[in-house]
Formats: sequence, C-alpha cells, structure tokens
Amino acid sequence: MSAMPLGDVLGVMVSDPGAIAALIALGTLLLRAAGLVLSGQQSRQRDLFSKAYGAAMAWSELLYRVRRRANTEEAEFALTARFHDLQEQIDYYEGWTASEGAAIGRSYCLFVKAIKEASECLIQEAWTIPGRPPGQAAPAGELHPDLHPARERFLADVRHQVSLWLVPRLLVVCRNRKPKKTQPSGGRP
Repeated sequence: MSAMPLGDVLGVMVSDPGAIAALIALGTLLLRAAGLVLSGQQSRQRDLFSKAYGAAMAWSELLYRVRRRANTEEAEFALTARFHDLQEQIDYYEGWTASEGAAIGRSYCLFVKAIKEASECLIQEAWTIPGRPPGQAAPAGELHPDLHPARERFLADVRHQVSLWLVPRLLVVCRNRKPKKTQPSGGRP
C-alpha cells in the first residue's frame, strides 16, 4: 500500500488506514464543534436544561412550603396555585427537553417522576398537620426526600447530551431507551 499524502496543510504522509480514519473523525468533530459554537446550540441547550432542572427541583421545595405555610385559607389557596403553576412549567419543559431528543426528554420525565415519588407521601402528610411559622425549628426526625441519585442521573445525562463527542450522547440514548411494550398474557402476538 502506498503512502497517502494529506496535503500541504498537515505536511505529513500517512499510510495507516486507522490513522486516516482517526484524522477524518477528528476533522468531523472539529467541524461539529465549530458548528455548535457558531449556532449557539450548546448554549441554548444548557439554558433549557438548567431551567428545566430548576422547575423540577422547585417541586421538591413545595414540601417545605406546605410544612411552613400560614394556617389561613388565603395562604393555602396561594400554595395550591403554586403547585398548579409549577406543574405547568414542568409540562412545558417535558415538551421542550423532548424536542432536543427523545432520550433526554425521557431522562427529564424520569427525573420529575423520581422527585414526585420521593416527595408525594411527605407532601400529603404535611397537608394533614397545621403549618408552622417560618422561624420555628423543624421537629426532630422530620423526613426529607433523598433526591441525590435522581439529580445525579439527570445531570449526567445533560452533560452527555451537550457533549461534543458522539459516544456520551449515545450513552444518553442507551440509558433512556423507550421501554418495550409487553404483550398481555394469553393474547396473540
């Protein structure tokens, strides 16, 4: 096999097909990076994902708002309105994250689901007891949802989604595949 000149730009002769493939991959990556930087896509995605993250985490904060609510009808109405407003924001971000890719959209939905599941019982319990003043200390043994694993999973997916490399983006797709539909037992395939 004869050496393949890569031109005067690199000033080298390359005869190894693997090296040629690596140079082509590197060139493609550089073009993609330049395109993303010029288009602002990466910055736009980071902004979207950070706002979506904030809306999801705000849901967990509602537990503390319920626990420290004023014991008035107006305060409870305002708090209920906050739940509705926040749910609208979450619905909005579920749609927009999915527009960036089905896998990252599913990742966000899983993140929201984990937050709601971890805090649902605690929020329901908090509504059954009177609110306490903001300055009053929390009772000993008061439970708090553990959101760390869900947060870390979603943030890892976001880091991979905005990566310039293809492999991390593929990890998001693999980790957030759509679940297969199962056939009901006894039915025809």
